[in-house]
Amino acid sequence: MNDICPAADGGFAAVGGTASSGTLAGSGALFVVRTDAEGGTLWTRTFTGIGSAHGNAIAATADGGFAVTGQTHALPGGDSKVLLLKIDADGSPQWEKHYDGGSGTWGSAVATTRDGGYIVCGGINPENGQSFLNIDLYLLRIDPAGERVWERRIDNGALDSGSAVTETGDGGFVIAGASSDGGNSDMCLIGTDPSGTVLWRENLGDEDFDTGEGLAYLPGEGYVVVGTVVSPIDRTRPEVSLRRSAVYMVRTDLSGKPLWKRHLGEPENDLLGHGVERAGDGGLVVTGQTSSGSGATRQFLLRTDRDGQPIWNVTVQSDADEIARAVIRTTDGGYVTVADRPGRLASRADGSGVITRFGPDGGSPGAPLIGTIAVHSTPEPSATPALPPPAVLWEQTYRLGFSCTATDLSATRDGGFVVAGSTIATSTTDLVGPPFPQDAFLLRVDASGAVLWNRTYGGSDGDGANAVRETADGGFIVAGYTSAPGDHNAEMYLVRTDRDGKVIWEHAFGGDGYDVLNGVAEAADGGFVIAGQSDIDGSSRNRSVYLAKTDRNGTVLWERSVPNDYPAGALSLEPIGDGDYIVGTSGDPNLLRIGRTGDLRWTQNLKGPLNYASPTRDGGIIVAGTVGSRETGHLMMNLVRVNATGGIEWERLCSPAMGIGYDAKETEDGGVIAVGTNHTIATRTSPKDPLPVTSGAYIIRTDSDGRVIWETTLEPDRLIGGIRVLQARDKGYLVLGNGGDAQGDVALSSTNYMGWVRLVKLGAEKDDRGFPLIWFLLPIAAVVMVLAVLRVRRS
Repeated sequence: MNDICPAADGGFAAVGGTASSGTLAGSGALFVVRTDAEGGTLWTRTFTGIGSAHGNAIAATADGGFAVTGQTHALPGGDSKVLLLKIDADGSPQWEKHYDGGSGTWGSAVATTRDGGYIVCGGINPENGQSFLNIDLYLLRIDPAGERVWERRIDNGALDSGSAVTETGDGGFVIAGASSDGGNSDMCLIGTDPSGTVLWRENLGDEDFDTGEGLAYLPGEGYVVVGTVVSPIDRTRPEVSLRRSAVYMVRTDLSGKPLWKRHLGEPENDLLGHGVERAGDGGLVVTGQTSSGSGATRQFLLRTDRDGQPIWNVTVQSDADEIARAVIRTTDGGYVTVADRPGRLASRADGSGVITRFGPDGGSPGAPLIGTIAVHSTPEPSATPALPPPAVLWEQTYRLGFSCTATDLSATRDGGFVVAGSTIATSTTDLVGPPFPQDAFLLRVDASGAVLWNRTYGGSDGDGANAVRETADGGFIVAGYTSAPGDHNAEMYLVRTDRDGKVIWEHAFGGDGYDVLNGVAEAADGGFVIAGQSDIDGSSRNRSVYLAKTDRNGTVLWERSVPNDYPAGALSLEPIGDGDYIVGTSGDPNLLRIGRTGDLRWTQNLKGPLNYASPTRDGGIIVAGTVGSRETGHLMMNLVRVNATGGIEWERLCSPAMGIGYDAKETEDGGVIAVGTNHTIATRTSPKDPLPVTSGAYIIRTDSDGRVIWETTLEPDRLIGGIRVLQARDKGYLVLGNGGDAQGDVALSSTNYMGWVRLVKLGAEKDDRGFPLIWFLLPIAAVVMVLAVLRVRRS
């Protein structure tokens, strides 16, 4: 749903479009719904124009009916035309007109004029659909019978579009919209005379990217334009900074000259403004969408005074994403919004719309409530480390084939380690697309990093290993993917080896899309639980979390799918509790606990992308991921401690600016050791020069409450990035990462890139006097125990 207007009896009429999920691509219908004052549906109507149609705006007419505009095009394809539809109070069509400007045209807004006619604004593509970088504003003057009086193309030599229009006191028109030069965008306001000749034009934007969507006319005073401004958080390095979106509101005089500008937003949420309406006391009310760190989108209502200063704001909590497009004032001083509920499917055929009524103060009618948009707490940044980082004891570099990349690390029962990943045997110079041949590999090393053996798996196809675990008999189980040469799809790949890495059995399975395994765990009965991603319909747009159980020979016993919008499905799998498993995913929710038969115990949605979730001895979970910091303007590692039932115990933002969290594990004392990648950007000598970026492996050690004990970044010549970490038997730490002979290149996809794998061993931490940390912690533990005994005795 895109627009709403009041009806003569106190009810409302709203317009939007319906999309078809059938075989005819691009088909749909303009949709109008009429409600009473309480939101009850009186009637609905659909119109398909010359084949397919969509409604963008609606206006009430003097006879109790409605004028609706949008676009229509022939099927199966064709240039769009402006659609203007006049219906009576019962929704019956009185006339329907299509206006062709000689190429693709559409109507974005409609308003009635004092002579009973209409003014429509929108856009026109002068190049007949061949380019979307050169769009002109399109203005149509229509008489009461629907006949075209005149049309105007307003071209500023850039991408121009009109979003709102109103008639002025002298019979002219004012249009609000945006003008873009292909890189930046500015809110603009244009005034014309009654014949559509441009009298003045004002660009109301600032140095940031901004748009204009809503327009309110203040008779005899001027105009208010509302849209969105997108600004870099880090103004010193805007080219690499995250962006923050805020409501952009500009008040002008009658000639479009700005009187004031307001950025209305919140530190933790993005606010996008779409509609504006005058309040009864001369103030303003704005509606749009707010997006939180969890990825949820909700509609909001924001009330300001006449100077644009906020008075109150409220968000509408919902079980679905909602984007409010327009707001109008009701006869009792309240407000009504119309919102779109976008569908998850690519066709949007499962979407819907919602009309919401608010009381005069932003609450529901009869239940006053002054609300505020929900503020999401910012994870606490890591504090000053208590101890210096431990020393590097040894480091080993491994070059397998022409180039290699590691993906997983696991400890073995003899004190050694096993590394899994992918390797390319020869130069990729003559290969196009994914580099083939590519093999999965296992690398077995002892406690000092010396190579015991290495093996590759797969044939002449593109194969890779994403996870490895030692089995009860000392062998290994490997999970990954396999694909045919030249094929960008993949099948799941499961390999069972003996203790020397020799294949016992291997299986490939999956559908027609991109199916990959990212996690594996041995079950108590000797079988295996596996997790990854599966394309539901063979396309990359619709992926799900894939879970399965096999017997000890790799035969699948059961399969489960968790459908949702998961770009990479399940990213990690670890056993937890009595036969349960914890699954980290790339979607919403991004943390799942499943039972031994794949049943879903609970879900949790943590902020930002999650990369790995590992269990703790008390049944909780430690999660490593990445969030966009609204304070620094850059990505930062995020550590989260979750209890056995999915409740969040603490969160910590870690690492210097521009960090990514890849892995976290519980340490022997109940603390956390985590690893990721830290990117450092130096100053450029010229804006035309490429950004000088260096990367290193970032490691952080915390106590059980997330307080920092030490942190360090390994230099780029040691590791470009860290991906796995674990605590060794001697209380030191082993870090797995990848490096390369050319900083900034991407392993396994760049021509002649030579990547390598590196293990770095750090010693056990010591306090600032050189004593092992355990000596430092023992007196504290003793005091805690004494106090506990005293409390028991007193009770």
